Amino acid sequence: MDSLKSQHCGWLERLHIEQAVTLFDRSRCEKQGFVFTTEPPPGEAASPASQASLTGSLSPSAQAAAQAPASSSAAAAPSCPGGRVVGVKLDGIGPKLLVSDAVLGLDTPLLRWRLELKGNNAVEFGTIPIALQDHPKALHKCASSSDGARPSGFCSAITVGSMLPVKLPLMRGSVVEILASKGRLRYIVTNPPNGMEMTWHNTITVPKPYKGPLEFRFEQDLPPDQPVKLAVTCWARAAFEVLHTRTAVAGAHGLGGWAFGRANGGANGGANVALAGASSSSTIDLDDQIEDAVGLHE
Repeated sequence: MDSLKSQHCGWLERLHIEQAVTLFDRSRCEKQGFVFTTEPPPGEAASPASQASLTGSLSPSAQAAAQAPASSSAAAAPSCPGGRVVGVKLDGIGPKLLVSDAVLGLDTPLLRWRLELKGNNAVEFGTIPIALQDHPKALHKCASSSDGARPSGFCSAITVGSMLPVKLPLMRGSVVEILASKGRLRYIVTNPPNGMEMTWHNTITVPKPYKGPLEFRFEQDLPPDQPVKLAVTCWARAAFEVLHTRTAVAGAHGLGGWAFGRANGGANGGANVALAGASSSSTIDLDDQIEDAVGLHE
């Protein structure tokens, strides 16, 4: 693995990141079965229904175990027109594609999501060319558009059949922050202390205590002139708490922590991906741990 050169954001870039709130393409996503939970605009009274949020009883599961229809409570999720989105879940089976409303390079120079996993651990994060936004398996299979453009991204270690080049451990409570800008796609993945990671055992998934790094930071190259959207591939019972619509707070898990190593070369999320990890208090070298504990090399 190439040596990493730390690149810290300046104050102006941190400010731009803090102010970046990328919304969801709700009409396109709702047609696929995604249900959004919203809060009323500031100053308006919240009804009892609008105060409901993602259920805390969702248990992580893999795709094979998650193909049963979602409960009827998902379809009854509250919606407050004009309010900010605080949660999203998939009502139905997958794969389905959650996409942003804005397009990098056409609508905005910066796209940013910050999501906390609350449901199915089988999930993929990244970007897709706008020509592929209506293809649910585009990110999963790294499909190519008519002009040769491909998605970029990573998947959870439990996701079966993904063609994405990077796999990382994700579990309930993991927070994934994704930032797309011209030529760069950056991630901060924060796993919870005392988290339970789902792993395959024969044909079923079983939980085990997570012993790996609490934080991963890496970036991938993006073609600088390729219009893309943020995207997440989801399967049945996928659910997320939406954190990027909150008032941004700089800190270890967010904007003040944007610092990355960068590998030379690579495009479209290819093999040249720079990875760095950190424990709760220090930076560590993941060259060996990536192979042994994360499963980047299968």
